[in-house]
Amino acid sequence: MSVIACSAPNGDEPPDHEYGPFSPAPRLAADGGPPHGLFEVTAPDGQVYRENVREDGTFSSTSFDGEVVHGTWEMRGEGVFCSKPSGAPDHVWRCKDEVVTQDGVWTSTEMDGGEVSTVLRLESGSAP
Repeated sequence: MSVIACSAPNGDEPPDHEYGPFSPAPRLAADGGPPHGLFEVTAPDGQVYRENVREDGTFSSTSFDGEVVHGTWEMRGEGVFCSKPSGAPDHVWRCKDEVVTQDGVWTSTEMDGGEVSTVLRLESGSAP
């Protein structure tokens, strides 16, 4: 067995690749589209929410009775969508494992409780 290590001379940052600096590919939503947009989410209890997930990392979620929750979101892995309501402590992130099933249904499963919601993309962009 041999071990090969790579390092830049003198501990400097490695040089950019000949095609330019490395930039990780953007993470996609479960349906293959961008993670931001306008979505309709149906909770396990049947309540429907309209979620405006903005490209700038913020979101708003409006319930059927008009209650609005604002917050921040991020993709933490392939198909892992995490969100946190505004004003909540940093440890209050809620993460969901999102996939499109074989029958074409986008599901969003709470990683800490297993509750499954369904997601429908209404628009790929998001409103201001």
